[in-house]
Amino acid sequence: MATLLKRNLKVYFKNISNIFFSLIGVLVIFVLFVLFIGNRITSEVGKYKPEGVSLDGAMAYWMVAGMLASSAITTSLGAYSIMVADKENKLLKDIYVSPVKKSAMVACYMITGMIVSLIIAIITLIFGEIYALAKGGKAVSAIPALKVLGVILLSSFASNALMCFIVSFIKSNSIFTIISIIIGTLIGFLVGAYVNIGVLPSAVQWIIKLFPNAHAAALFRQFLMEDSIKSIRDSYDGNINFSEAIKNINENTAYAADSIKSLQGYLDKLIEYSKTVDIADATRTDFITKLSEYKGQLANPAIYIETFRNEIINYLTEQKAIFTKVEMDVWINSFNIQLGNVYEYNKTQAPIYAHVLVLVFTGVIFYGLSIFSLSRKPKKM
Repeated sequence: MATLLKRNLKVYFKNISNIFFSLIGVLVIFVLFVLFIGNRITSEVGKYKPEGVSLDGAMAYWMVAGMLASSAITTSLGAYSIMVADKENKLLKDIYVSPVKKSAMVACYMITGMIVSLIIAIITLIFGEIYALAKGGKAVSAIPALKVLGVILLSSFASNALMCFIVSFIKSNSIFTIISIIIGTLIGFLVGAYVNIGVLPSAVQWIIKLFPNAHAAALFRQFLMEDSIKSIRDSYDGNINFSEAIKNINENTAYAADSIKSLQGYLDKLIEYSKTVDIADATRTDFITKLSEYKGQLANPAIYIETFRNEIINYLTEQKAIFTKVEMDVWINSFNIQLGNVYEYNKTQAPIYAHVLVLVFTGVIFYGLSIFSLSRKPKKM
């Protein structure tokens, strides 16, 4: 088995085209992000960002996450070019009549795919880290880095299983090349690397979420961007955004339907997110109760006067520590959803373990199917 595994790895790395097709998806994502989509996506998600917040470093890690999720598929597929070549050259039949067990033969192909996938993923991660640091990103600390390595293992496992099953039905290099090009081109869409998922129609979002590596992408984004988002939160100057919010309230000087609707929506936002922000329960209850009272009073035209607006402003000024924390949490939550860092299902965010289970189940199911498919003896010997 060791001899067969060594032979597979030697054949893969000796052929430059194998490595190229393995990296095509990663290269496309990087080039498109740097030249075109990077600035567009950063502008879209940063449209409502707090003043003074820079997103360049965080967005660089967002791109790296897409590259890692894509490379897991493309490198796995590239590694299985050996299997296709063996089929086309009738070497697979020779292996079937040799003393090598069929299960060992299947395991060698799969282990080859895993090794290749892990090597390329580590190289991609190192390159991405250097690029993110150059863009002003915060270095990924030890714990998030270990989490990323864990996701690399899981995504490699799931991707190899899926690609092994698909390739088990391919018998010629020409068909394999066509499929490699198609998958390498589309993979960026399937993991949400070409567009921020939050702007897509819900039906399209659901299609993306059905693809296993889209869940790997979500995990990569959460862990790679963890330190950058924490840095944004820690450096956030609440006074700037607080002043802007007060200005917006002051601009609602007339009792007009759109002005009232705007202010009610603003209070709704503060109420909703103060329910989950990390503050004392008693403080949270008082804050929500008071804002709810203000919201109810907005329905009365007679009460919407300057003194009422000043009362809201004075209260928010007194509670500025809570207010700014809620504001930041509102933006970060929206930021994560827009970028596909977290996935929502019926307004409920999928927990980390749900993404992990998707990858594990994908790997187990398709590995089983691959072993069954490849262990069958060829019809013509």
